[in-house]
Amino acid sequence: MLCCLIIGKLITSTSELRICDAGETVRKSVILLIEDSIGPDLVVVDLNMPRLDGRGFLAEFRRDSQFSAIPVVVLTVSEAEDDVMTAYRCGAAGYVVKPVDPERFVAAIRDLANYWLGLVRLPQMG
Repeated sequence: MLCCLIIGKLITSTSELRICDAGETVRKSVILLIEDSIGPDLVVVDLNMPRLDGRGFLAEFRRDSQFSAIPVVVLTVSEAEDDVMTAYRCGAAGYVVKPVDPERFVAAIRDLANYWLGLVRLPQMG
């Protein structure tokens, strides 16, 4: 199960994609990227991660000022309005409902990457 993606420097030739299996490992991975002067461009999380769910991750992640400029997008199966509102209140930059169809899922990931890593101007990290 895909729980989190940390996308670092996808616009340059030193692209890196890290996949974490739980919310608690996401924070550690982001810190390592920052310490390596790479810094992630985007973090994508699921609300239903083991040990530390997406809501808890967002709340903790946004409390740390060194992560304040890193956009976090929620990619999850939940269409519940409470989940959408909670995600945005906790600092999510976007909320995408995961398509069930594999082809639509790939297209959604492609659209997400095109928007956040192509169209939007992100601050330089690291």
